[in-house]
Parts: sequence; structure tokens; C-alpha cells
Amino acid sequence: MSRAASPAALSVVQHSLLQGQGGAARVADHLAQGLADLGRTCLRTFEAPDDAPDVAAGIVSGVGAGVATGLGADGGARLLESARAGALLHLHASADWAGLLTALARAGARGRTVLTLHDCRLFTGGCPYPLDCDRLAEGCGPSCPRGFPDAAAHRAAIAGALAALAPVCVAPSRWMKELAGRCLPGQAVRIIPNGVPFPDPAAALPSRTEARRAFGIDPAAPVALLAAHGAEAAQYKGGHLWDSLRAAVSARLPGLLWVVAGGGELSAASDLMRLPYLSQDRLALLMRAVDLFVYPSLADNHPLVVLEAMAVALPTVAFAVGGVPEEIADGVTGFLVPPEDWQGMAARTAGLLAAPGLLRRVGATARRGGRKRFGLERMVRDYAALYASLGH
Repeated sequence: MSRAASPAALSVVQHSLLQGQGGAARVADHLAQGLADLGRTCLRTFEAPDDAPDVAAGIVSGVGAGVATGLGADGGARLLESARAGALLHLHASADWAGLLTALARAGARGRTVLTLHDCRLFTGGCPYPLDCDRLAEGCGPSCPRGFPDAAAHRAAIAGALAALAPVCVAPSRWMKELAGRCLPGQAVRIIPNGVPFPDPAAALPSRTEARRAFGIDPAAPVALLAAHGAEAAQYKGGHLWDSLRAAVSARLPGLLWVVAGGGELSAASDLMRLPYLSQDRLALLMRAVDLFVYPSLADNHPLVVLEAMAVALPTVAFAVGGVPEEIADGVTGFLVPPEDWQGMAARTAGLLAAPGLLRRVGATARRGGRKRFGLERMVRDYAALYASLGH
């Protein structure tokens, strides 16, 4: 499961768990393409196709990938072959971090591996985000309160594998860097914020009228978007509470249309449209059709979807969790609500949707400022400089 050149000719390998879905895979894809644009040889490997049901379900629910390891897959084999050939490895996600890191250390990749911390799985007993678990700092005990099996042993195995491989760790947010610093003492972590493609400032975005026509949306209706991989099944994104949030906002704003994207269903009603997981081009067009992106994530690092909304001038209202406040300046490039304040989220969402002029101004500001801070070109340059410092 790989794309591009033979390992012997490689300079950099970008490796992820899924082929293309999810933030980690999209960052790997963006970097692979960006490096190619710079004339760098790059291999893109992955452990499972996007439609692997056990893996996808585990990522959405946050209860584990559901597979023991991706090393037996073609993508894992190509990664190990590349390690033996002397390539620089850049790891984004794996079904089995302990197994992968240990195998790469044995293959001689120590000192030639970059590892981006897209979530917390590298220093927890298995959970992507510990939320309010009081065992994060002290270490996982024999019984995980959230049900992850053998959490203490799992965490110890990853710690040992990290020590053996000694990767250069990168965090997309200051929040993740500080959290990793507390949980991985002695492990240096650099910050490189995520980046996404921003359209050229001189290029006209699709009009709202065109975008709404493409999705069959009433041109006069106020429209709010909820989107996550798995939709309501995405518990870290607050998906299990989306229904009550929608009801609370709609009670304040009659005539509101909700669009829910990222699940497996396609349906349309007068007040709710459901769409499946969308390609990036299709999601960008949808974002031009709506007025506000509502992102009540309970835990997050440096979410790409917020940056993707910025790129098409769509403002976001989100809980101020994790690295989200590093992306959004409240009232300037988006809107923030105190974490888990669902009543506050409902009230602010309704108020914003009743102020379309404010939403347009904030969306335009987010697009102008976001390109410099969160553009794909900046991220590629930052990582290319890091690779060069490692001799690649």
C-alpha cells in the first residue's frame, strides 16, 4: 500500500495509518505533494485503506484501531525496506506504535525519524485524548477507567520503543508540546503548526449561490454545518451531543437548516441534510454554501478542518479546547466558547447565525490572516528545513 519510487532512491517517506482519510493522513499527503513540488523524492506509505471497517470504526470512536499491527501490510513492509535503505522517515499514525517504533529501531532508523504528534496515543494507555483522566501524569494503572485494555503495559511499551528509536518529535500546537513535555520527560518536542492549501488571494472562490445550487440548499435559509469523520459517532468531536445542540439552536432560530457531514448517510429534510464523508474539494464547496461551521469538539490538537474552513472564508465557532485557540482569535478570525459549555455554544451559535454581516467579515479576515500562518507552503517549508537539519 504505497505510492512512488523505489526505497533505494528515497529521501523522505511519509507514513500514516489510513490511506487518505483523517487529519494525520491528509498532512502526510500534503507533505508528500509539497516535497514533490520542491523536487524531492518522496514515498507515501500507509497501513490500511480508508474503507477498512475495523480501523475506521476505532479511529472514529477513539477506542483503538482494532488491528494488531500494520507492519505485515505492504505499506509497513515498504516502510521497513526504506528504513534499511537509509531514507528519512516521517511517521504520522500507526495501528501499533510500539511495534512500529521497535521494528524501525531494529532496522537502523535511529536518528533518521521524524514523528508528528497528531494526538496523544504516543504517551497514553491508548486514548487519543485523555480529557479529564487523572492518571495521565501519574501513569496508567492496571485498570483503565475508560476501558483501554492493558493500558499501563501499552504505555510502557511505547515509552521503551520511543527511547530505542529516539525520533525527532513535532507538535502542531503549543498545547500538545506542553502536554507531551509533561508525559515524555526528556523528549524534546518542536512546534510546526499544521497547514492546508489556501486558494490564491486573487482567485475568486465559488459563490454562495453556486455552492448552494450544487447541494440543493435554499438560497435564503440560514445554514449551519456540523462535520466530523463519523458524524454523531465521533465522540471526541461531541457527536453524541449534536442532536441536543441542534435542537437548542433551532428553537432560538426557526427556519435554520443544519448540514451534518461525515457519516454514512445521505438524506434531506426541511431542517436537516445529511451527507457522507466528502472529498476535500467537495467539502470546500459545501463550506462555501453554509454560513457557520459549528465545531463542538471536546478535545483537539490543531484540527485541519478549522483551517480548511478559514481557507474558504467560513467562520468557525468552537470550544476553546487544546490547540483550537491557537488557530482562532475570538471575534476576529472565528468564535470561541468555554469548553463543554453547551448552553453557551447553543446561544452563541444562534446569535451568530442571526448576524450574517458579522459572519462574512470574520470569515474574510480569517482567510486573509490564515494563509500566512496556516498555508500549506509554510508547513512544507518548515518541515523541509527540519529534514535538512537532519541531513536530508
